[in-house]
Amino acid sequence: HPLVERDDEIDAARERRVRLRHRVARGDEVVVGIAGDLNASKGIEALLAALPRVRSNVRGVLVGRTSSHWDVQGAVRRSGVGDRVTVVTDVRDDEFLEWLCAFDILINLRHPHRGETSGSLVRALHAGVPTIVSAVGTYLEVPEGVVARIASGPPDPVELAAAIDRLAEDREARGSMSRHARDYARSALAPRVTAAGYAEAVHRVLELNADPVRTSIARWARGLRAVGVGPQHAARGLGVRFAEALFELRPESPG
Repeated sequence: HPLVERDDEIDAARERRVRLRHRVARGDEVVVGIAGDLNASKGIEALLAALPRVRSNVRGVLVGRTSSHWDVQGAVRRSGVGDRVTVVTDVRDDEFLEWLCAFDILINLRHPHRGETSGSLVRALHAGVPTIVSAVGTYLEVPEGVVARIASGPPDPVELAAAIDRLAEDREARGSMSRHARDYARSALAPRVTAAGYAEAVHRVLELNADPVRTSIARWARGLRAVGVGPQHAARGLGVRFAEALFELRPESPG
């Protein structure tokens, strides 16, 4: 997922974040937020359950679009921590970016994860917002030190609370993560880098589709699976000789 904002837009949003912080935070409160589509897969209930366990003085903020399939306001009411949480919906794109920049910590979890890349995470990295993510799928592509991770699967409120405390209590650690995030976003997520990755993926797919050996092996593998032959049988050599013979017949590449 390439960067979607210009550097000057990020810088302008960072300058305007103070106004939004004053709307929700008091004194030295650390603003911990979730941004984007406010649905059941984002770990919102885990954050609500984690807040009573957090030692630090934090304020929860949920910013984004509500879902007709999940009641975020109801989840906040049922949590018993509504006095520590602000929900902001139907924001403009520019204001959404300002809210991201107003967060001291972004919570960007996903369960279930369906292989998607988070646009909110890309924006947050570009803006240098310290972020806690799930250790799953595309989140694993981001290096250690650029984000903090908690275990994959349904988020554990105890683990999440501990991760929040580690960042909330250590301003220097948040600053270091912020710098690493911005550097990573501007290098690894630059549009030219992303475009090169797509081009390489397309090239590999075209090469595979043009390979007659691959097609024959795939058909052979489907036949083996249909009669109950699995990896444990292939490990003992069953069905392997045909594939080996196909590779022996493959013509050598020129040059």
